[in-house]
Amino acid sequence: MEGCHRVPFGDLAALEKALAPRRAAGFVVEPIQGERGVVVPPEGYLRKAQELCLRAGTLFILDEVQTGLGRTGAMFSYQAEECAADILILAKSLGGSIAPIGATLTTRKIHHRAYGAMDRFDLHGTTFSGNAFSCVAALETLRILADENLAANSAARGKQLLEGLRSRLAGHPLVREVRGRGLFVGIELGATDSGWMNRHARPLVKKISKSVFGQWAALKMLEKGIICQPASHNWNVLRLEPPLTVKEAEVHQVVDSVAEVLGEYQGVAPLLKDVTGRLGKQFAKGWAF
Repeated sequence: MEGCHRVPFGDLAALEKALAPRRAAGFVVEPIQGERGVVVPPEGYLRKAQELCLRAGTLFILDEVQTGLGRTGAMFSYQAEECAADILILAKSLGGSIAPIGATLTTRKIHHRAYGAMDRFDLHGTTFSGNAFSCVAALETLRILADENLAANSAARGKQLLEGLRSRLAGHPLVREVRGRGLFVGIELGATDSGWMNRHARPLVKKISKSVFGQWAALKMLEKGIICQPASHNWNVLRLEPPLTVKEAEVHQVVDSVAEVLGEYQGVAPLLKDVTGRLGKQFAKGWAF
């Protein structure tokens, strides 16, 4: 898009350089990058990014469509760094899986500057804005989040999930990292320093992990009754996002299932054997499921 520039995520020096001309209207960033593979920035990144924006006269805009509303163990992910956005973007979970809705939150001052004149007051209107049913669903979602203290449950169960996965998958030759915050967790699959194939055929292992392993692991998990998916921009990162109402016993079940599935594949050979075997059976059936 014309006039827009990318800045590497987590790179404060690059952000400072991009803001130096003092011409950027806004800096838009996710507190944790979901589709890239649950990438968590360095500690203090958001707070320092906000300070840079303030100095440059640039609006600090947080996209919390995926991280907001309790997902990362707080109502909003930015609260972990004690900073605040000029503009906060919410959607998806705001509708409680009942109705689609998005919301943009800002200060009265910024709203007035954007829409506080007769020739601009309705520039943000859309065909479906203010949909009554969606708004009722959103209000009820916010009430349930508060009444059932779901952000705190996300923090507790997320800690249990991360610790359980890190313990059970420690030393796995095809698990590079388990990362995340709250109930927003990613398992990065790929070549480590363990195993002959990983050391001597690293590009091959990396390619298989990116193109096959994440999707296959998600399928195996689905067959165990657990829904997860690879990150859309990095298929070698398996994303786990349990509901905020998840219970302790259910987290144990998820950890056990992940450990069991990934435990079957200590190298790429058994992975390729199972994938080609399944594809062969599907081909023989005319690709019928």
